[in-house]
Amino acid sequence: MGPGFPGPIAIYNIMNIGISLDSVIANTNNELVLRLDEIGISTDIDTWDKYPILENIDADQHWLNELFDDSLYWANAIPNEDAWNMINKWFYSEHNIFIISDRSARQFDISEWWLNSWFVPYNKFFCGAVRNCKNTYIDMLGLDLFIEDDPYESNILSEKVPTLLLNKNYNMNYDSDNVVRVDDCYAIDKLLEKYFKYDS
Repeated sequence: MGPGFPGPIAIYNIMNIGISLDSVIANTNNELVLRLDEIGISTDIDTWDKYPILENIDADQHWLNELFDDSLYWANAIPNEDAWNMINKWFYSEHNIFIISDRSARQFDISEWWLNSWFVPYNKFFCGAVRNCKNTYIDMLGLDLFIEDDPYESNILSEKVPTLLLNKNYNMNYDSDNVVRVDDCYAIDKLLEKYFKYDS
């Protein structure tokens, strides 16, 4: 078991918050559904489980490699409103926001452009994080907590730092041992006020 949430209160004047980019901040679902439709795969965006779809779409990963190399795919994402609002609140309350993405490092420029175009504030942005290795950023950045959507990643992160897993239709059937599941970033803010004393 990892550290979970402190109790009753941990005092942080300034928190270092690690946040995953895709699905937490950037919503690529609509663009992905359009791309899937182009190759004849129709899916209900409200109920789909993206992991099996993406893992089984083709054995050689050719389609996925082309998709993830297409800067337009990332440029067409829209921010999740709850994440945008809460990141702005936390950042302008002087907490440090570190956005950590497993997108290819080749997508750094378009990702940075996207963040700035949508006025997503942050202290530092990292691209090219290897999946299941985001925990290497915890010590490097002195993170106090991490916000993630990947249940596998969140289990690893939770061994070192309190981790919040955003509930998504595609991750509800996956176990998450020592993470706190939340419905949105508004719920995260309420949890932070309950478990952490911080200047908001």
